[in-house]
Amino acid sequence: MSDMSGDGPRASGEGIETPPKGDPKKEFPLEKILTMSAGDYCGLNNGRKLSDYTARGVHLSGNYGHNAERCFKEKIPTGTEVVVDYIAAVGDKWVAMSGTALIPKQRG
Repeated sequence: MSDMSGDGPRASGEGIETPPKGDPKKEFPLEKILTMSAGDYCGLNNGRKLSDYTARGVHLSGNYGHNAERCFKEKIPTGTEVVVDYIAAVGDKWVAMSGTALIPKQRG
């Protein structure tokens, strides 16, 4: 399998960046990668609406061995508040991980 991150068009996500690989200062915290839905997160998080965020899919699949978690975190865009709808499937020699990054929209 191959990486399915895709860099297709982003209507309101222009300028979203992924942090440099291996930058420990910018590593995304594991406790902010959640299995709950975006709607549930917004309902539980200080009354924010889904429209307050830009959503971007984060996907990883392939043979990553023990590095899968780190590699997934490296794909999370800079400025992400939380990753929701996270799922993972692991086989003997492969892994597939997917979630939705919620990035607060700039207020202005």
